Amino acid sequence: MDVDNFESVMKAGDIIAQKFNNVDLLINNAGMNLKEHKLPALETTEDSIIKTFNTNTLGVLKVSKSIVPLMNNGGRIINISSGMGQLDEMGSGS
Repeated sequence: MDVDNFESVMKAGDIIAQKFNNVDLLINNAGMNLKEHKLPALETTEDSIIKTFNTNTLGVLKVSKSIVPLMNNGGRIINISSGMGQLDEMGSGS
């Protein structure tokens, strides 16, 4: 599925619902990096930042909105991030 495309996410949710009827575990692992990740923040483009935010943040929300209703008996969500997403020891060039 394309996590940037709500229709794609909803279609995937429909396919999963038809095949499995229930979801126990959702692993959100899609992500991307700014094209200008080695540039100072003030030199990045707004489009690049928006694209990254849409994928890394809103993509997780879209997929969760599509799948959580299929967690009929409860379930778990695991969100996976790279070192760039950590809040301490930001040593990965961020």
